[in-house]
Amino acid sequence: MSENYLLLSIQQEYANKIFVGSKRVELRKNRPCRLNKGDTVIVYVPSPLKAIMGVFQADGVIEAAPDELWEEVKEISGLSRSQFESYYSQKQTAFGIIVNEPCRLEQPITLSEIKNTWPDFHPPQIYQYLSKEQVNDLMGQTCFV
Repeated sequence: MSENYLLLSIQQEYANKIFVGSKRVELRKNRPCRLNKGDTVIVYVPSPLKAIMGVFQADGVIEAAPDELWEEVKEISGLSRSQFESYYSQKQTAFGIIVNEPCRLEQPITLSEIKNTWPDFHPPQIYQYLSKEQVNDLMGQTCFV
């Protein structure tokens, strides 16, 4: 069972690739500090969807120099080499969250539905942690709880 619940903003193109299985690592410029193997990652897609699309289990985090990370994840990144290099330009360290058991929601949870549960909710620019109670209030028994 998950200890941490991480809400990540992921562009729709890449979220779609996660849920069809062609992207099995979520690339990040910063490491989410408390993310551990087995933790639940909740995927929020910003504009135009503005909704929670699904979840996956983190199967670990890889930390490496960008060139080293590329060699390790190029087949599962869902990106071209030029996209990868552009994303990590000027960075000395790169991070990859290994995706395990992605579960796309049958019906995304829209921003207006989220705000009905949490009126002060603001979508994360990068990520934020949620409590189990917050996740249960928002998503009930969907996919993973």
